[in-house]
Amino acid sequence: MADFALIRAALETRLATLLGNNGQASAYWQTNPTPPTLQVVGIGPVDYDQTFGRGGDTLTATIQALAGTTADQAAQEQIDDWCDTTGSTSVKAAIETERPSAVTLGGLVSSCRITGHTRPVITQLPNGQDTWSCEFTLQIET
Repeated sequence: MADFALIRAALETRLATLLGNNGQASAYWQTNPTPPTLQVVGIGPVDYDQTFGRGGDTLTATIQALAGTTADQAAQEQIDDWCDTTGSTSVKAAIETERPSAVTLGGLVSSCRITGHTRPVITQLPNGQDTWSCEFTLQIET
């Protein structure tokens, strides 16, 4: 059985390591995020019982990346860096730090991988600020 709170916390830890002191990482959607922000905005859909009996589940998680103001080219460059597949600025590399072994989020799940991301778009924050953003999709097997 998957513990969503523990999975969110493990993802937040890896995102916080990626950002260091240069941004905000959160296991949950923030009502007033301050870009740059990487936040786990949801787990779902969930496909239960993917193996015999009450076997493993397949979870889909979403990480939202908020880079900065739309007037700033640096925010677009930040999105590019986060979308890289490898390197010290890559969200994929930060989540999949256990590679080449199976990515288990420290033993919480059977596997976890980023399967893709959306194209960058302009998102309006609750405070009315427009920011560049994209979302990363994760497939998690319990």
